[in-house]
Formats: sequence, C-alpha cells, structure tokens
Amino acid sequence: MATVAWNQIEPEEGKFDFSVVDGIIRDARIHDLHLVLLWFASWKNSLSSYPPDWVKKDFERFPRAQVTGGKSIELLSPLSDAKPGRRRPRFAALMRHVKAVDGQRHTVVMIQVQNEVGNAGDSRDRSPAANRAFAGRSPNELLDYLQRAQGHAHPGVSPGVGGGRFQDLRTWEEVFGKSPVTDGIFMAWQYARYIGRVAEAGKAEYPLPMFVNAALYGIGRGPNPPSGAAPGTR
Repeated sequence: MATVAWNQIEPEEGKFDFSVVDGIIRDARIHDLHLVLLWFASWKNSLSSYPPDWVKKDFERFPRAQVTGGKSIELLSPLSDAKPGRRRPRFAALMRHVKAVDGQRHTVVMIQVQNEVGNAGDSRDRSPAANRAFAGRSPNELLDYLQRAQGHAHPGVSPGVGGGRFQDLRTWEEVFGKSPVTDGIFMAWQYARYIGRVAEAGKAEYPLPMFVNAALYGIGRGPNPPSGAAPGTR
C-alpha cells in the first residue's frame, strides 16, 4: 500500500502534478510489486490534514465541521451544498491518470478512498448545514434498508430504531431515538453518501475495486457512538 495525497497532486487549484504517483508506480514495477493506492484527501485519521493550502484557507467554499458551541475544527464537513462537486473531480483526475499510465500493466490493483473517516471532535457535525439535515427527515433509502434488514442489522443500530411503521417516522431522532448513537448513525450516513459519490466519479474514469475504512469511536470503549462508516465503494 502506498499513499497519494491531494496536496501532492494539486498544489495549485486546477493544476495537477502526478509525478509522485508516477514514481510510486515505477518503483513498484522495479520490485515486481502490485499496489493499493491510499487516497489521503478530504479526511485522514478524522482530520483534514492533507487538502492543499488553497482549500484550507477557504472556509467559504470548504466549510469545516463544528462542535458544540459553534467552534470550527480542522475537519472538512461532509454537509455543504457547495461541496459535492468540489472534491470529486480531483479523485476522478487521479483515476484518469492511473488508467493512462497503468491501464495496460495493472500495477495498481485497488484504491482506498479516504482513511479512518470519522467525527473526532463531537458526536456529530454541528455546523448550520448539518443541523438542518439532522432536523430534517431521515433518508428513505436508509429507512427502506432498515425495514428490509430488521433482525439482521448491526446491534448498535437496530435497538435504537423507534417503534411504529418506518413510513410514519420522520426525523433522525424519531427513527433512532435521542442519543449520541443517533448522532453517530447520522454522521456515518453523511460520510458514506459523500465518499460513495467520490468513488463513483473515480470509477467512471477507471473502475478498479475501491474501499474505505472508518474511525469507530467508542466501540467497546465507552458511551460515544461510531461516527464513521464504510460506503458501498465496491
């Protein structure tokens, strides 16, 4: 496994430099190795350390997550009307380049999209966009899945599901109850939806197998809920 960071390939907006990628692939071939590329981009270890400086300096286009009290932290929020189109082209450009230089040799066999995604500063993002989404209706796609999976869902999810018919429920707290666990489920959905879209953009350029890992805060270690989850990036 070898890492490729957003700040390495796009130090200036719209100007790509893939020399690091090319060097990694070249070295792997010299040693007769295959590669899994690990994409350090919006999130790595529940922080946003690897976006380029032009992203870090622009809080308007790239808003941060907030914790209780309204304090922003160095973590790009997955909830922003402006953001879904902001980061997908970068990963698509990476995958397009990998296909161009390695589509015949297949040195690169798999991609990890982001690393240890999670919300370390609080049980959920409390930015204005996140608060609006949390107060709104939970997505039908998720409710339909939980209805089909009753009795088979992860034990951290199914016990919190509210009573009654799913179609009668509305907000996240009506479905899952009022607790930090609900906050974690909400954030897992937001990260999964965002990263799934990034992966789709990359697969449209070069459909290698893709996966992501998550930072599962609190699993077996206290009351805090998991706040990251792996999307369907197969």
